[in-house]
Amino acid sequence: MKNSKRNKIIKIAAASVLSITTVVGYMIYLDLSAYKEGIQEPFTESIPFITSSFNNKDGFELHQPNGTHVAIPKNAFVDEKGKTVKGNVELKFREFHTAESILMSGIPMQMLEERNKYMESLGMMEFRAFKNGKELSLKRGKSINVDLASIEVPNKDFNLYLLEGDKQWKETGSFKTVNNDRRDSAFANLSPLPKTPESPDPDSTDVVFTLNGTKYAPHLKPYKGVEWKLIPSKGEPVPYWAFRLNWDKIKVEEVKGKKKLFDLTFKYSQKNYRGKTIKQSVTVRARPLLTGKELKLAKAAYKKEFENYQLMAAKLELEEERLEQESSVLNRFSINNMGVFNIDCVKDLDVYATVELEFDFQANVSAEFNKVIVMMVMEEINTVVKYNAFDWDVVSVIDTHTELIMVLPDGIIARVSADEFKKKINTTTTSKHFTNSIYFETEKMTMKEYLNKKEESRAVPMFL
Repeated sequence: MKNSKRNKIIKIAAASVLSITTVVGYMIYLDLSAYKEGIQEPFTESIPFITSSFNNKDGFELHQPNGTHVAIPKNAFVDEKGKTVKGNVELKFREFHTAESILMSGIPMQMLEERNKYMESLGMMEFRAFKNGKELSLKRGKSINVDLASIEVPNKDFNLYLLEGDKQWKETGSFKTVNNDRRDSAFANLSPLPKTPESPDPDSTDVVFTLNGTKYAPHLKPYKGVEWKLIPSKGEPVPYWAFRLNWDKIKVEEVKGKKKLFDLTFKYSQKNYRGKTIKQSVTVRARPLLTGKELKLAKAAYKKEFENYQLMAAKLELEEERLEQESSVLNRFSINNMGVFNIDCVKDLDVYATVELEFDFQANVSAEFNKVIVMMVMEEINTVVKYNAFDWDVVSVIDTHTELIMVLPDGIIARVSADEFKKKINTTTTSKHFTNSIYFETEKMTMKEYLNKKEESRAVPMFL
């Protein structure tokens, strides 16, 4: 009887230990397989913030090289007690316009409750304000006006979203797509370049001539031996024929208000074989070429003028290049919260196939235990979709340019390029009706090597 009772106790104890082990194991599984909420930056380096400091009572306007413009009203910020902040405020701002920048930010692009829904972005920004290291809020009744650069005009399916609590996307307010009038106005108001300075020395394209026959025209003796440079009229051909005739009369007159610029009028009169008088005349504008001391002084003045001209031309070119970097399209909206805002279209994963992924590093690394995440970077649709190792057996594939990025426990990046991905997973060879088992050899690199590789291959700027 005693043995029977003891055996019963042993069985109960064993069952309890087994139950506890099962519960603990299940809790470990739940922890390992859970997706972390909110912003999870995958690398030690992220997209830097633009930091500005201004007095809260003055308000502030921030203009970005891509055309994004933010207008903050006066006394916009309050502290944790709701009191209007006095003195300087530190503003932190950054924006994301490519899948690569979204990847680096760690901002989630899937819905928290429905991971089979992802967000296709046409521009995202993060906006924070601080005072003495403490984050500030926007004062009730105050709003910040934003013109967010966009690479294209969004369709009616796009909406404005706020990453509420930095965790869950929530539709908030509305936006309007507008033309970048600031850029157009700046282009229209660019100061034109002044006229190119005229060199006192003729070049190979100039027409240089002298006045002959001064022996029979005493009034031309002051111009004996003087070389003249033709100043052709704009849009008019050079009258080369005029320099091949023997003219009867030559008149030289200085142009009023123009120093050392002359109109030279040539006249010709002769009878033809029938006795008829043929008359011809032409007026050209020319400048006498300088010599000696005058030429030396003119060259020095020309050098200085040309240097100034080159400086102005370089400044104008830089300003034109700056304006060309601005987007022609802006999405305009107002915000009354700080945080992350996104112009997005929420879509279901448009799956053309389901695949089971396996990678070379799994021979040495437990992807499940080390919480390795596959990040599917899709540049064409501007999003990043994430799968933890417990879901690698049912990965949904979208028919778009896709790069795979994984960060291993030692910080090394394992990468599958979009070209390698397409070789093995594509609409031609991948079955729509069965789960496809795909094995990838990955490129291994440091974070710095990966970022350098992306920089070299980037067709457009990361930030637009």
